[in-house]
Amino acid sequence: MKLDERAKELARIVVDYSTEVKKGDLVAINGEVIALPFMEEIARSVIDKGAYPVLQAGTSEMARYFIDHAADEQLVRLPNFMVERAKELDVNISVVAQENPMYLSGADPSRISALQKSRLPLQGIILGDGKENKGKRWLGVGYPAEGDARMAGMTLSEYADVVFGATNIEWTKEAEKMKKVKDAFDNAEDVHIYVPGLTDLHLSLKGRGGEICDGKFNMPDGEVFYGPIEDSAEGFITFAYPAVRDGNLVEGIRLEYRAGEVIAHSATKNHNFLEAMLALEGVKRIGELGIGCNPGITRYMKNLLFDEKIGGTIHLAIGMSYPVPLDKGGGLNQSPLHWDIVCELRKLGNNPGGQIKVNGNLVQENGAWLF
Repeated sequence: MKLDERAKELARIVVDYSTEVKKGDLVAINGEVIALPFMEEIARSVIDKGAYPVLQAGTSEMARYFIDHAADEQLVRLPNFMVERAKELDVNISVVAQENPMYLSGADPSRISALQKSRLPLQGIILGDGKENKGKRWLGVGYPAEGDARMAGMTLSEYADVVFGATNIEWTKEAEKMKKVKDAFDNAEDVHIYVPGLTDLHLSLKGRGGEICDGKFNMPDGEVFYGPIEDSAEGFITFAYPAVRDGNLVEGIRLEYRAGEVIAHSATKNHNFLEAMLALEGVKRIGELGIGCNPGITRYMKNLLFDEKIGGTIHLAIGMSYPVPLDKGGGLNQSPLHWDIVCELRKLGNNPGGQIKVNGNLVQENGAWLF
């Protein structure tokens, strides 16, 4: 299979820029079998650096079978070799390309949650836990796949154009643009997100700083994120787009907050799944406020790796804050779940457009920055 030249360029960006692979590094490259040609291209670049690639490819079918059929003790067991492998790694690269993005549709949410909770120690080693584990160099990178293209309502060719148009760009220049966003929001006493009739939400970032996401952890990237003050959320927010989580499509989500916690919630479709997620520890609080900044992503694709970066949107993560310093996007909320949900602020389709005010000053209107 001949690999798209743009994919070869992306592999070089992943190895040279995003993860800065060095001679002697042990580099895990994970993904579905459908992305194996791209994973092999990354591995070739790793080898050319004098480093050591370890490829692991699976399928969504086997992942679903395990969720459905594993005994409880199998589901929650975390083998020691997986922990030791994570500790030994220098770099962890996850390729996001799915043959069936909805493979977990209809699966028992409690079993999905149990599996995710059992893997939290691995997540702490790879991402860092703010304690003994400083974290590795890690990256989630998107790659064109038929299943993801269908989910987005695109042909594979159209989807590939979006993927490479959002990844193969000058990331140092994008970082300079996002620095202006960070400067506007850092240490903000009050952030007010407003969409007429749909959203009227206040958050505080007092004492908190943001992190500029310029392709070092996600690819595509392009956001500035914060861990809001845990008890600061007041008001309500409506999410115009369907939210996808573990194969479940939840539509028309509306959350109402008081003193930082959800006090009322609704969804027009799959309300039971939303309710099950909100019942998990810490999920009623907001773990992240993310501000989309990628100019190459303009439409909702039902793929969070892309959707949370759309310029002119914000997203909230209900649940876990990132366990990083509070001046680098971190927060204090703990939870087994981190679920990003996108809120549209552009005047688009039936959406009336919205505003963001920082300390009472209008900084964005209808998705356009005013600075």
